[in-house]
Amino acid sequence: DVRMGLLAMYDSIAVVTEEAGGDCEKLGASMTELATKNADLVAAAKALSDADNQAMQDESGADMKATLDGALPAIQKCEPNEKIKAAFDAINL
Repeated sequence: DVRMGLLAMYDSIAVVTEEAGGDCEKLGASMTELATKNADLVAAAKALSDADNQAMQDESGADMKATLDGALPAIQKCEPNEKIKAAFDAINL
């Protein structure tokens, strides 16, 4: 199920962000690994119909946002890192 996979991916983003402890190189490497590992999931999510995507957002969007909110400051700090940029470009939904 795409929704559950995305929730797990967002959980993983939060975990690797915390584990990096502000080390942007470490976070970049971890995010690159996550983007590669989840490429098929991201492709499936992008292929959802507008109605299915909206239903998923309605059902889980708040959970996904809450999961990432704690990681956001560290991610934003590392935004200039090329690995971070490339990873988020790859998983951008």
